[in-house]
Amino acid sequence: MATMRDIKRRIKSVGSIKQITRAMKMVAAAKLRRSQERMLAMRPYADEVERLLLLTLPHMEGMDHPLLVEHGTVKKIGALVISSDRGLCGGFNSNLVRKFKAFLREKEGTDVTMIAIGRKIARHAAKHAEVLDSYTGVFDELSYTLAFKVSERLNRRFTDGDIQEVYLIYNQFKSMMTQEMVVKRLLPFDVAHLKSLIPPDDRSDRSERFLVEPEGVEFADALLSRYLGTMIFRALLESYASELAARMTAMENATQNAEDMLRNLNLSFNKARQAAITHELSEIVGGAEALKG
Repeated sequence: MATMRDIKRRIKSVGSIKQITRAMKMVAAAKLRRSQERMLAMRPYADEVERLLLLTLPHMEGMDHPLLVEHGTVKKIGALVISSDRGLCGGFNSNLVRKFKAFLREKEGTDVTMIAIGRKIARHAAKHAEVLDSYTGVFDELSYTLAFKVSERLNRRFTDGDIQEVYLIYNQFKSMMTQEMVVKRLLPFDVAHLKSLIPPDDRSDRSERFLVEPEGVEFADALLSRYLGTMIFRALLESYASELAARMTAMENATQNAEDMLRNLNLSFNKARQAAITHELSEIVGGAEALKG
């Protein structure tokens, strides 16, 4: 049975942990507000870039552009995987690693080259795939520059024929309590999917609405590269917001668990103290009775 001294030591230890988890929750909440603002500000821009692509898609139909060409046989795949740099965010990283391993099993028989963003996935990357690039410590100062750099790297590898497909794996922010794992093909662009996004009553005369300058491949290069970079930057913002939401939830649960432990420990301490007092009183009464006898 634990002594009163042991219980007091545990109360102090759990109390310290509670202070830490509460502070981490508050820090995560503050960062999440800023991250959400950036993410929500990015969404209209990303939607507008996609809308522009849809509006001008008829000008690209039939174009033999490398980013639009499907490869019959896929032997080499590129994967961009986004995790976090830090832990203490629930199942955020473990779910991502599990999803990445499932992706590798699904693509068994193909060579996988990956770009790892985040320290957690970077640790696992070399064990499972060839690592093209690894980026850590980028989330506090996220910028489009990183997304553009990564997109250009993938674009070059794809157009050079080093890889035939590129996939993006990350956590998408849904709500404070929900993050959804996403595995999305980035390259080649799925023209059929893009065409399906065009409203049915708005598909007939799109090609006649715009005069595209410059024409042909030069225009497609600029727009498709911008769209690729935008999708990657959006994924980075979504992943970071998901990480912070997961950490805030995890720290809130940890704080609540610490409070429950403190309540139980205080109860145990009071019971032990009461038992000690009762024992001392019994000894005093017993001694007094012995003196009388």
